[in-house]
Amino acid sequence: MPTIRARGDKFQAIVRIKSGGAIVHQESRVFSTQKLAKDWAERVEATIKLNGTPQRQLKIQTLGSLMLRYLDTLIGNGPIRRTRAAEIEQLATYFMRTALNEVRSVTFTEFATLRRKEGTGPTTVLHNLATVRSILNGARAMYGLNIDGSCVAEAIDVLRRMGTISRSKSRERRCSDDELNAMVVEFQRISHNPSTLIPMHTILPLMVALPRRLSEITSMCWDDLDRKQRLVKLRDTKHPTNPRDEIIPLPPKAFEIITGLPVVDQRIVPYKAESISAAFQRCCARLNIQDLHLHDLRHEGISRLFDQGLAIQEVALISGHQSWTMLRRYTHPSVTALSEKMNAGQRQAPQAVTESA
Repeated sequence: MPTIRARGDKFQAIVRIKSGGAIVHQESRVFSTQKLAKDWAERVEATIKLNGTPQRQLKIQTLGSLMLRYLDTLIGNGPIRRTRAAEIEQLATYFMRTALNEVRSVTFTEFATLRRKEGTGPTTVLHNLATVRSILNGARAMYGLNIDGSCVAEAIDVLRRMGTISRSKSRERRCSDDELNAMVVEFQRISHNPSTLIPMHTILPLMVALPRRLSEITSMCWDDLDRKQRLVKLRDTKHPTNPRDEIIPLPPKAFEIITGLPVVDQRIVPYKAESISAAFQRCCARLNIQDLHLHDLRHEGISRLFDQGLAIQEVALISGHQSWTMLRRYTHPSVTALSEKMNAGQRQAPQAVTESA
């Protein structure tokens, strides 16, 4: 059966053929309606059933088939994050017709140029190329293929100098009290509309009070909430190599908001992250709030924890950052406040005693 996934206001159809538990062929396309996506996928499956696929022998002949084999190996070694699997699947679809013996640095400069023309950001394209390089560098040891990732490295070097790709720039944008209050009031205004299902007027303050990723907030479960200790377990949280479970302390405001929510599902915030993000963007447009991303609420929440005087290791327990270096960019110390803090406990120097004549 084909897979149909919602991608914003469009639908992606994925046809995946397996043999012996391994993915041997995959195709995908994006359509404006779910019906068009389903019809295309069914036609592709019927054609493959009639004519077969060149990948049935599990021979790694193309870069795309190598990527699918690599993904199958990862899955066989344990669970991987959905976002990583989706990225590899997307790359495999793009490179499915690229023969391994024809892979050159120009293969990836053309790929990057096309992705940028499609509107993909420079940081995302760089991440895609890094993923391809990792797969190619492991191909020799894993599958005995005489290929490496040096051609990708050459392309990355050229594309960086051209400005086509780049590392992410740290955002300094914070959400002001006025902006947050305006959005809460706006969401309260429309909360009585029958079409309004998500209590955004509650979720936005929660995202500031508990500065975690939106996917983690929407995954929290009531069974993992310790009301007595004011702790919550976050399951399968983001990690550079392996997902992990975390037990974190809830800041007072976050605990107050969570315990005031109705129990309608096993999840505390039982809504799709994509729907929350879309509602946030529409609200910013209505209120003419410029250059504010939903993820900036996490930045704001972390900055407020530092404003309360928490140490960097204490903030890390709440935010989930493993690298204190990365967390430092959320600190915005005030010169005046720092001076007052250093001098607050300082004893007054004893005044000199002048002996009378």
